[in-house]
Amino acid sequence: MQKDKDRGMGDKRIRSGTSQGSRRAEWGLHHHGIGQHKKHQLRPSPALRDVGGKKGIKGREEYLADRALNDGKINHITQLIHPAFYNALAAAKLRVKERSAEGEIWASQWTSQYLNQAIFENRQTALHRDSNGAPYCADFLYLLGEFKGGDLFLPDLNLRIEWLPNCALMFDGRIFAHEVLPWEGERRLCLVNYIWKTSLDDLEVELPEEAPQLAGILQRVRDQR
Repeated sequence: MQKDKDRGMGDKRIRSGTSQGSRRAEWGLHHHGIGQHKKHQLRPSPALRDVGGKKGIKGREEYLADRALNDGKINHITQLIHPAFYNALAAAKLRVKERSAEGEIWASQWTSQYLNQAIFENRQTALHRDSNGAPYCADFLYLLGEFKGGDLFLPDLNLRIEWLPNCALMFDGRIFAHEVLPWEGERRLCLVNYIWKTSLDDLEVELPEEAPQLAGILQRVRDQR
């Protein structure tokens, strides 16, 4: 892996990297969402505002509509795994709608219950915790691309998880330190669905009081059959 400059994320310095096959030095991080928290104001991210390009509002609507199926699956899995967190996400999205006419427009088109999403392209994330996360909440991540390696390591649990293309993970990165191990390939995309504690606090959303238990998750999955 080639390494570029250290970047500060979470509560430690994060070292980013690109695959050896990459020719672009700026490949890396792209955020978009309807709940970007900046200077104590919730607003759509600049990337989302610009997503329509020359087609303007119509282009944005087409882009968001194309995401609906994938977002729906992520919403469903989140509800099965962690219902209390899902309810907090739904409440946050409703508060965004209630705050302003602009919020109503954006939240009505945004099909994910998570207020924010990010795309990490050809990055290897060093050991860190997610300092912006909320207690008993989680991020939902899934991978695309063609690569080998890049397993997820959770040192607090001494656990190494094989993380293959088209596989998803959901975990609390605030509690569990984590890092992506070295990988090889031309392209590795990690799509992250998340919400920050500052956003939940600003929207006055009640946080989950405990983490989900395996027995409850399995029972909810059985009930879906």
